[in-house]
Amino acid sequence: QAYRGVSDVPLCLYTSTFKLVATKNFPAVPSGQTVREDLLDDWGEALADGVYYVTVATNRDRKTTTLVILR
Repeated sequence: QAYRGVSDVPLCLYTSTFKLVATKNFPAVPSGQTVREDLLDDWGEALADGVYYVTVATNRDRKTTTLVILR
């Protein structure tokens, strides 16, 4: 999502039943830079196939989208 300058970018992953399974923080991300998520939960285990909700925040906004994992 668009923002100007630099922002910390926290990311949260929830299961389809809204259980929080992963939280990540990407500090000082310049506008336009891509960040990569390793698709591991907070315990270091690979996320299972399925539908997840992803929330991403910046210093300007917060967005929610879906992520589908199929291996």
